[in-house]
Amino acid sequence: MRPLQGCLAFWYPWVGILINRVGCFVLPFLAIYLTTQRGFSIAAAGAAVATYGVGSMVATLAGGTFADRVGRRRTLLFGLFAGPILMLALPLAEKPSVIFTLTFLMGTIYELYRPASNAAIADVIPAVDRPRAFALYYWVMNLGFAVGVSLAGIVATRGYIWLFVCDAVTTLTYGVVVYLRVPETRPKHPTQASWRNHLAAPFKDRVFAPFVLITFGVACIFSLCMSMLPIEMRSDGLSPAQYGKLIAINGVLIVCLQPVIAHAVARFRNTQVMAAAALLLGIGFGATGYVDSAFGYAASITVWTIAEMAWIPVGPTMVAALAPAPLRGAYQGAYGLGWAMASSVGPSLGGLVLDHLGSKTLWTSCIAIGAISSIGFMLLAPAIQHAIAERHR
Repeated sequence: MRPLQGCLAFWYPWVGILINRVGCFVLPFLAIYLTTQRGFSIAAAGAAVATYGVGSMVATLAGGTFADRVGRRRTLLFGLFAGPILMLALPLAEKPSVIFTLTFLMGTIYELYRPASNAAIADVIPAVDRPRAFALYYWVMNLGFAVGVSLAGIVATRGYIWLFVCDAVTTLTYGVVVYLRVPETRPKHPTQASWRNHLAAPFKDRVFAPFVLITFGVACIFSLCMSMLPIEMRSDGLSPAQYGKLIAINGVLIVCLQPVIAHAVARFRNTQVMAAAALLLGIGFGATGYVDSAFGYAASITVWTIAEMAWIPVGPTMVAALAPAPLRGAYQGAYGLGWAMASSVGPSLGGLVLDHLGSKTLWTSCIAIGAISSIGFMLLAPAIQHAIAERHR
């Protein structure tokens, strides 16, 4: 297997994201922190986590546009240096209104890097190598997550304040790596469209806009792993440390099996992979409502992790194929908007459903959403394949 081209512009951010994800302590434990340390109800904790999602909605659109307009590097640096300030302020806040505000601002700043980094990968990696590049980027994110979430469970037992400190330090370290080693990769001839038209372009795309909409359904399911899943485990008597170890299965499986899964799905069309993954993701999360032991949770996590491994690298690869070069950041940002909206809607509705309708209703609905999303991808597949062929003649 030949090495990836564009090595330095790819591998330095790759190392930086590894460092950052090892310290990804706060978000997986935010709901538990708010219910145990700040006295929030389950619904209020879900709503607070949802404000992070609202902020990330702003970030994905702004980050993609800024990446195209002012550059990938500047966008990354702003998010990675400003974010830690908000992270350190959050544990000092006691009033719910202040906590909600800081959580929103964290989502806005912390998530700026995602569309910028995805656009940078598309800038420096040839189309033939992009699936492998995005898979490697996703793989290292989960390697760091597997280590980080396991450490976070231990750190939380020594005081929740340390979760925020460690997360801030590793994010700042990623920023230093970008500042010292990552060059600008934006195309030499950026788009001349107005800011408004630039933001609107992906949503006027008759193929890409439905693609983002269907992605939103899948992302709503996935958003529950960081919000309702820890609360569900806690209601079954599992400790935060046990949650950390169980959710780390996700990262460990990805680290061990991602190359195998990527090779296995390479023979299928991307749209086929995404349709199958959406259905399997729904089934995996749906099983959560029917287990109550660590072994049962481990089995359900394994199922939806397999779906995740098939799905995640394919998404940004398809976005890069559909996007005009001057609008790569905007298209990646619009794609990220589906995930960002879900990180707000999913936890908020999930908390309400869990509070008022019960566990089985919440998790069984995941199966239905996964099936609907799968059908949506199958119906959209011909249009996607035609659009990609037309744009790369």
